[in-house]
Amino acid sequence: LEVLSDSLAREAGLSPQGAQMLQGKLQAQLVNRLVIQDYCRRHPEILEERVNDPLVIVGLPRTGTTLLQRMLATDARFCSAAWWETRYPAPLPGEDARDAGRRIGLAREEVAQMIRFIPDILAIHPLDAMAADEEF
Repeated sequence: LEVLSDSLAREAGLSPQGAQMLQGKLQAQLVNRLVIQDYCRRHPEILEERVNDPLVIVGLPRTGTTLLQRMLATDARFCSAAWWETRYPAPLPGEDARDAGRRIGLAREEVAQMIRFIPDILAIHPLDAMAADEEF
């Protein structure tokens, strides 16, 4: 994390908005990790869940992997996560697991911010917090 932070600060040539956005994303991922760890600690049965026959798509950027993933996501035989689900896979503190409204709202705000700071991103990778997207 320290190497990544130093590299972003010294080598990436980010605009002030880009630096702010990436700092926020890094912090958000670290917070998300703690939320997931806490949720799994409180609900250890989650760790017993199995994913049978996962389909994994791998490829270099700009080779059609996103298009393939989104095409497969339209097939009811497959389960694909929406952008908000990959960003916020566990309920936030104080949030009921059956009500994802807060997580969806936060995800929509993040997508809107990305589009505001990087408007050209939509030409190479359409973003929608409610639609299937890559599952990192």
